[in-house]
Amino acid sequence: MEVDSDAILERAWIEHRDPTTANVDEPIWVAQDPESDCLAVGSVRPEAEGNLIAVVAEYRQGEEGTPLMKLKGETMPRPTAATGSSLFDLF
Repeated sequence: MEVDSDAILERAWIEHRDPTTANVDEPIWVAQDPESDCLAVGSVRPEAEGNLIAVVAEYRQGEEGTPLMKLKGETMPRPTAATGSSLFDLF
């Protein structure tokens, strides 16, 4: 299935988090696709955006069950409140 990267970025929620405003050790960018509920992280915004496009493509090639998360080259099932874990537990 072909992925429209422009469409993903147009609907994406993208936020910068830094130690003064979030529970992180270093500044990061977080990008989420509300359609697939996939999430990606990057040190800079273009990295987070690229990771989001890649993780949505991977999600769509699979069974589209559990949303995925991509950070620092690693893709995994996205942590959720239901599992008792958080994105920030990974840092």
